[in-house]
Amino acid sequence: LTSYYYRPTYPDLQVEERGKFTQASYQSGTIYEWNIDGMNEYHIINKLQEMTMVSNAHKIRNNSDKAVANILIAGFTGQIKGWWDNVL
Repeated sequence: LTSYYYRPTYPDLQVEERGKFTQASYQSGTIYEWNIDGMNEYHIINKLQEMTMVSNAHKIRNNSDKAVANILIAGFTGQIKGWWDNVL
């Protein structure tokens, strides 16, 4: 008699911890590349957080919302660029 129920193990989702403190630095006036090809949902959310940090760096420099959006869009590559150009 066993005192537990058999449960299958969960699949490896290849989610890596970001660490307690992630160091990232973004500067206004720089165009960064944004590519989500091959990323899972967790990594895409992290990429969106990075885009928000870049947006904040530009807003601190008193750039308009339209200018910030255009700077972010200029860095789109891969699948996200295809979506932007053809769908959105």
